[in-house]
Amino acid sequence: MTDKSVAILPFINLSPDKDNEYFSDGITEEIILALSKTKGLKVIARTSSFMFKGKHLDVRAIGNQLGVATILEGSVRKSGMDVRISVRLVRTSDGFQIWSMKYDRQLEDIFKLQDEISLLVADKIRENFGHIELQPSLVSADSNNFDAYDYYLKGRHEQLKWTNDALLRAIEHYRKAIQLDPELFRAYYGIVFCYTYMLFWSSGEEARSEVYKYLEKAVEVNSDSLDYHLAMASIDMMIEWDHSGAIDHFKRSMELSPNNAEAIEAIAGMYIMVGQFDEAMIHIDRALEINPLSLNHTFMKGNILYFSGEYEKAIQQMDKVLKQDPKWIFAVQLKAAALILTDNRAELEEILEEFSELPFMDYYTTLYRLYHHEPISDYEQPFLADETIHPWRLYFLTLAENYDQAFEMLEEGLNQKHGKYICFNYDPFLAKLRTREEYKNLKEFLPQKFPLLSEIYEDSSDSRPLITDKEEHKELISALDKSMEVEELYLDPTLSLTNLADHINTSSNKLSWLINQDKRANFHHFINSYRLEHFKKMAVLPENQNLTLLGIAFECGFNSKTTFNDYFKKSTGLTPRRWLKEQQ
Repeated sequence: MTDKSVAILPFINLSPDKDNEYFSDGITEEIILALSKTKGLKVIARTSSFMFKGKHLDVRAIGNQLGVATILEGSVRKSGMDVRISVRLVRTSDGFQIWSMKYDRQLEDIFKLQDEISLLVADKIRENFGHIELQPSLVSADSNNFDAYDYYLKGRHEQLKWTNDALLRAIEHYRKAIQLDPELFRAYYGIVFCYTYMLFWSSGEEARSEVYKYLEKAVEVNSDSLDYHLAMASIDMMIEWDHSGAIDHFKRSMELSPNNAEAIEAIAGMYIMVGQFDEAMIHIDRALEINPLSLNHTFMKGNILYFSGEYEKAIQQMDKVLKQDPKWIFAVQLKAAALILTDNRAELEEILEEFSELPFMDYYTTLYRLYHHEPISDYEQPFLADETIHPWRLYFLTLAENYDQAFEMLEEGLNQKHGKYICFNYDPFLAKLRTREEYKNLKEFLPQKFPLLSEIYEDSSDSRPLITDKEEHKELISALDKSMEVEELYLDPTLSLTNLADHINTSSNKLSWLINQDKRANFHHFINSYRLEHFKKMAVLPENQNLTLLGIAFECGFNSKTTFNDYFKKSTGLTPRRWLKEQQ
């Protein structure tokens, strides 16, 4: 577990209208996305955080499951044009509340509020766990029209369900958002993502036309946001099969948001498509660090293992998915394929019987027989002539050694850039085709190897020195020491990193770096060390013998009983009372 880490749990909807759930979910996701832009801060992705929605579990258990040091909880109450957001940051090791705040604002200020909360959360983590460099702002005002933004949140809520019907509903919400605010570029990109996803799994000139129509409009408004680069990478990868174009956009997306698990998974997918499975595994493991409960990531890891020939391990990953979601069709399909390849007929028959209502399950029986050189029935013979079943007919033709028809079908699919053929060069059921002389005619479709984006992860922390001028360094150390030893600013219980930075006339980023680098401590430890020493001096004075130890601690700048007792025992190994007795 890394100390500089946080999971933002779904904010509770306390609005009178329970249909405002999309709004509280949207605010949660916006803060997750904002914090994900901070290099050196591990932010658990939406999918894993939302696994705990509606569950009343101890934060220590959640922290252990997600591998984070802190959890942000909150609630949202929306009434008319007013909104109240309450948040609290909790330490997962012991459930201690590090910080809390309540905000009452107008909805027109929602972007400023999201930015304020995100920056304060990151700052409190920095104060308590170590240096991270923060941007001046993490959330930009995407729209001045709240109703448009509200429709955007509704669209996003539907899009994340990833079913065809939900994607169509998302598109309608996004279109309404654009009608109200033609400058809301994220709504344009939302439509682009929806149509791209639908187009990848089925052909359709109408969907292709819509992708490029809305992309053109989106680019007119914004052409260097995370949404832009992810949209362009998705189009290059899934529609145009231009992986060299995709890699440039993915690289820029990682610069803009290094902890975006959705982008990292997509990068893993790209490396699967070009056959660089070791590199794909590095990325999907990284995505699983950020989003450990994501079934999508687990499924993607199974795909990597499947295409690299590790079928038993692929089955294990599919079992993990199906344990959480027994009806995940893609996991059922990949597991069935892997069972055929490992000649596990008994388990294959079990899964075929369990999902017999699915129209394509009969194809797996045929696939098993052809792969293992068994005769197929009269019922199955028409499958070899059915041009509507992709990629089944291609598999059947290949395994039945009808190579002319198989190559004809494959070339047609490749020319149309049909998503189901994108991994043809590694598909185990097409192995026979790859031994044929005619396969050389497909060289224009064979992917090339690409640079390794995993080098981005070699130094995920921002370790660059923020103060390089020796004179500036000397002056700041002197001012910092004076503020503690002479001015005794630590006696102020509200002292924050930002307050102290303002006092010594520097930035909070520089001060955070300076304290961690030169004092070998985070801000919390640095300040409390002075408070502790001051307490020790005060506690043994005869004139203070009638004061409570907690009262003295508060006079020394400690702002809670728990903080004082916890810090005292960690520093001395004794309770305050035991320590005092030893002094006496």
